[in-house]
Amino acid sequence: PYFLGGHSLGGLVAFEMAHQLLDQNETVGLLAVMDTPIVGLNEEDDSDNVFDIESRFVLELVHAIERFTGVDLSIGEEHLRGLSPTEQLEKLHGRLAALGVGGAGANIISDAETGALVGSLVAGGLPMLQSIATITSLNYDASKQYRPRKSPQQVTLFQSTEVHADESEKIKRAKQQGAFAMGWD
Repeated sequence: PYFLGGHSLGGLVAFEMAHQLLDQNETVGLLAVMDTPIVGLNEEDDSDNVFDIESRFVLELVHAIERFTGVDLSIGEEHLRGLSPTEQLEKLHGRLAALGVGGAGANIISDAETGALVGSLVAGGLPMLQSIATITSLNYDASKQYRPRKSPQQVTLFQSTEVHADESEKIKRAKQQGAFAMGWD
């Protein structure tokens, strides 16, 4: 049998792989998805809000770096409004460099691995940040377009029990909408 699992978008990929294997009369012994929401369900349509579409990924990257480093980058939506996506990434890169996050200043990050990771973001410069933003955007678009089929396969859904403050509001809304199972109910 096949044992499949994935995190985030990888969970949707594993789910579709299980479908295709079942369609070929193969056996799936386990399908595990971790923190994998079905994007598009119970979400507001923000297609008319150009700022949200172009800046969501930069803001998510800012929040991720802040979570991993413990450093407040002091970059919010108000700092990015009116800037092109490239200018937004330049602002992020400049802020990281100015704070000494990464590179020689990685000592402000207590975890050496995280310091090295963020250091590579700074050293990689704007091209690396643009690549990350492009990949994130493509992943988001793919997950938003994916429409899972009903499956006879049991799905084991793993959800984090601890969440960062950034995620708590999303979870609160999901509970209110009866969608805390992240669309898997």
